[in-house]
Amino acid sequence: MILSPGIVASCRDLLRIIDQSPQDRPRLLSTFGTIGVSPSKIVLDTGIGLGWVIETALDRTLKVIEDAQDLIELEHSELLGVAIRAYIRRQVPPWIRLAASGRSPVLTFMPSEERQVFQESGLAEGTSESTIAFWDNLAKMARGELADRRNVTGRNGERLSLKYEAQRTGCEARWIAIESNAEGYDVLSRVGPYDNSPLTIEVKTSAAGLSGDAFITRNEWELASTSKAHHYHLWALSASISLAVISAETMREHVPVDMGNGKWEVFRIPFKKFEGLFGEVL
Repeated sequence: MILSPGIVASCRDLLRIIDQSPQDRPRLLSTFGTIGVSPSKIVLDTGIGLGWVIETALDRTLKVIEDAQDLIELEHSELLGVAIRAYIRRQVPPWIRLAASGRSPVLTFMPSEERQVFQESGLAEGTSESTIAFWDNLAKMARGELADRRNVTGRNGERLSLKYEAQRTGCEARWIAIESNAEGYDVLSRVGPYDNSPLTIEVKTSAAGLSGDAFITRNEWELASTSKAHHYHLWALSASISLAVISAETMREHVPVDMGNGKWEVFRIPFKKFEGLFGEVL
């Protein structure tokens, strides 16, 4: 998920549409090819990713948050500022880790569309009290609060994987990540109920549903690529709990390649790449 000023403005239009007339996902997407200046599916996924729109698990009915009317009435620059804060809180973009070094590294590293959102919101420059407070809070997140939040989300996913594997195999799996985070995987299970061959599992969890991303380190991939049986559990947690079980071979298609003297250390893969493999569980 990447923000742009146009998509945020289109999200405002989406809020108006849902607020004025009941909608579900199929109806909305079939009725509106675009919303504002953007494709309706991208706008809807962004609205959900920002937490401005809620999609029920059973009938896919769309609802707006209680203060949607306040968002609709905001000036463009103010709406962008609200969107940035929601995006950071819910999506935890990778450039946050640079905030401890100041504003300039963050703006340099992020995608151009997101940089434009910062520029049009007024947060890319200036020293107003609210602007400085924003960057100070972002730096604080980079120094620890962010790690705490991601750790809680990650542990929730690991617990879900332990429960899932117990149901799948009839045997209790081992929670490796509790003992050490250097092994390259989180859970040790078995191939099946009648096959006790070891199965290593790396767990990735998104509190933003399918709008989230998985970040895979080189150490994790080296373990996955040499393991006889390895799975990735991608947990999408939002209005429902969905799981995609990805084999190492499937993941291999998305792994970067070292070039020259450069070696990759971590890569990002959107959950959306595996959308067709997710199913509700537990």
